Amino acid sequence: TLCSMQSFINSNGSPQEKLFLKMFVDFINGDTRKVEKEIPECLPFFKDPALRDDALKTLDECRKINSRENALEQEERKLKGEEAFNALRQKLIASKSSPRSVKPPDSSLRNPASESPVINSHFEAGLRLLRIGNTKEAKLFFQEIIRANPGDWQAFYTLAEILKEEGNLWEAIDCLNQALGIRPKDSKSLSLKALLLVDIGDLFNANEVALSALEADPNNAEGHLVIAKVYLRKNLLNDAQKEINAGLAIENASTSILREDFISLQTQLRESQTKSKK
Repeated sequence: TLCSMQSFINSNGSPQEKLFLKMFVDFINGDTRKVEKEIPECLPFFKDPALRDDALKTLDECRKINSRENALEQEERKLKGEEAFNALRQKLIASKSSPRSVKPPDSSLRNPASESPVINSHFEAGLRLLRIGNTKEAKLFFQEIIRANPGDWQAFYTLAEILKEEGNLWEAIDCLNQALGIRPKDSKSLSLKALLLVDIGDLFNANEVALSALEADPNNAEGHLVIAKVYLRKNLLNDAQKEINAGLAIENASTSILREDFISLQTQLRESQTKSKK
C-alpha cells in the first residue's frame, strides 16, 4: 500500500505532499528521531490543513515512540551505571564480603581518545566491579571489550588476572599471550605470565619470562617474586633470599598483596633453611 501511495504521489502529488511522504516513509521505516526533527522545520510549508494535521499526528507519534525509547535507554544506563555499582557495593559491605585479589590495571596508560565511548564506559565499569570484589560481573565487561576491540591489551591482562583467581591458569596464559602479542615488552604482563608458569610447574620458562619482565622494568617486584619462587623450588636458598630482598626493597613502603606474598615466601624460605640445617 505504501509503495502504491508513494508511486501515485510522486507522479501526481504537490511538492508539499511529496515532502510529507518522504518523512512518512522514514517514520514507517523506524527513523522516528530524524522525523521528529524534520517535521517542525517543514510545518510552515504545509498550507493544506489536512496535510498539516497529518504531519502533526505523525510528529506526536514520533515523540511518543522516542520518549519510550529514551526511557528504556536511560533505564539501561542506570542499570550499568553508578547506581547499580553503588547498590552492589552496599550489598557487599552489608554482607561483609572482602574483595578478591585481582589487581586492576593502570588505567592512566589508556588513551580514551583512541577508544569508543562504549568501550571506555565498559572498562571503567569493569574496574569499579573489581574494586568492590565482583569479579564475576567484571569478567563479562572485559570479555565484551575484547569482542568489540581485540587490540585492547589491558582488557586481556585484566581478564588474565580474573582467570588466575578462578584457577583457570591455561586460559589466563592464553590471555597474556594475546596481550603480549599486542604489547610485547609490557613488564606486568610478562611477570604475571611468569607467575602462572611457576604455578603450572614450568620453572625454566618462568625464570626466562621473569628476567624479560625485569629487563623491561627493573622495579617490577613481581618479577623478583617469580625468580625467588623458582630458586626456592630448586632449593637454591641463598639466591632465593637475594630475590626476596630485592622485591621487598621495591615494595617496602607498600601494603599491597604482593608485599604479603614476599613475606609468605620469606617464611617458606626460613622453614627450608631450618630443614636443611637438620
